[in-house]
Amino acid sequence: MFEWILLVAFVVVTAFMWWRITLLEKRLERVSTRLRAIHDDTAHQHRALEVRLDRILEHIDRSAGCDKAA
Repeated sequence: MFEWILLVAFVVVTAFMWWRITLLEKRLERVSTRLRAIHDDTAHQHRALEVRLDRILEHIDRSAGCDKAA
C-alpha cells in the first residue's frame, strides 16, 4: 500500500512540475518575442540616427565650405 502512495505522489509531483515548466516556457517565449521587438526597434532607431548624423555632418561640411570629394 505504501508503494502505491509513493507512486501516486511521484506522479502528482511530476505532473505539477511538467505543468509549471510548460507555463514557464510560454512565458519565456512571450518575453523573448518582446525583447526581439525591442531589439529590432532599437536597431532601426540606431540606423535612423546614423543617417541623420551623416546629413548633419554633410550640412556642416557644406556650410564650412569643405568639399567632401577633396
